Amino acid sequence: MFRVKICGITNVGDGIACAEAGADALGFNFCAASPRCLTLELASEICESLPLEVARVGVFVNESVERIRLVAEILRLDWVQLHGDEPPEAIVQMGSYSPGIADGHRVVSSEPVPCSQRSFRVLRAFRQLDPEFQSVLAYLDKCQRLGALPDAVLVDAYQVGAYGGTGKTVNWSTASRLSRKLAALDDGQATVQKSDGVRDPAPPCNSVELATPGLAQPLSMALAGGLRPDNVAEAIRIVRPAAVDTASGVETSPGRKDARLVREFVERARYAFGRLLSDSDTCSV
Repeated sequence: MFRVKICGITNVGDGIACAEAGADALGFNFCAASPRCLTLELASEICESLPLEVARVGVFVNESVERIRLVAEILRLDWVQLHGDEPPEAIVQMGSYSPGIADGHRVVSSEPVPCSQRSFRVLRAFRQLDPEFQSVLAYLDKCQRLGALPDAVLVDAYQVGAYGGTGKTVNWSTASRLSRKLAALDDGQATVQKSDGVRDPAPPCNSVELATPGLAQPLSMALAGGLRPDNVAEAIRIVRPAAVDTASGVETSPGRKDARLVREFVERARYAFGRLLSDSDTCSV
């Protein structure tokens, strides 16, 4: 999974600047109500300007599955982020029959396709609707009963009438507990080895919890909501997420990124993730 995502990219210059700053994922917003919404044509132009190693993430809010899969095919998206009120059945319809995805042919079909043929991963975003994220756990439980867990989870702040990009923060303490519940433990070890070879940070020593009861597979969690250069390191230290995501925290205005803030955000986030891995290595000695 990616580590640092800059969301709400609206122009080629910002996309290139974020990639050069070291962001390993960029988000493209296709929600018409968002000030960061962009056209498919512009998104394609930006994607073509990016290095191949930068993950392309399409952000959708209550969009049809057919539209999402079509956009994912045209842009060759690596991730599809569902950031609205999409039911678990929507993940089923996109062919997410099990967690994870194998590289395969990029196809668009009116029918769900097996994971081995689906070209993108599904990142399910949740706003903090309740203090302990019980609604998130209930949603994931239903996904599993349908045989369609997302590939990863993102948590964001809640604000009436908005689906993200508000600059509000989530409760980091409760987000930390959710992250630990979703993380897998390898026979009690303090680090998690993912199928793509990336080791995710695990809970701190003497603070290990079992994965969420009932989930057959671990889920990585990305943290969003009000993250800025001046607080991202502390957020990572407390929450211990697999990834962080920001939009308004590195902007001069909605959709316009500040290159200096982007560089600071990426540098501080990567340093904080490095500290987590160092702490995990110490725990395992």
